[in-house]
Amino acid sequence: MKEENPDPAKQAPERRAARRIYVAWLTLLIATLLSWWLAEGHHPDGIGLAATCVVMALSGIKGLIIALDFMELRHAPRLWRNGLLCWLAVILLVIFLAALWHDHLL
Repeated sequence: MKEENPDPAKQAPERRAARRIYVAWLTLLIATLLSWWLAEGHHPDGIGLAATCVVMALSGIKGLIIALDFMELRHAPRLWRNGLLCWLAVILLVIFLAALWHDHLL
């Protein structure tokens, strides 16, 4: 009995989706390791605020990846997607302002 070959046009979206998840996972892994490295003080002295900015930017990128790809908000209604992304931006801003306050820069 001969096996049917699946339609390549139907396989392409599945392959793209699988590849997107693998790339997202790898990006999350690298961003997490870099954030840990910076947050643990493995950076030259005097770049504390810059390190905080980089860690916050990486956190934002990680939040976007998780929301859009793993929570599948990329295909969700615009209201849900925009609401969650605005919430993420507000949380990151509050944390960043708290870091500035802590360093007595305000």
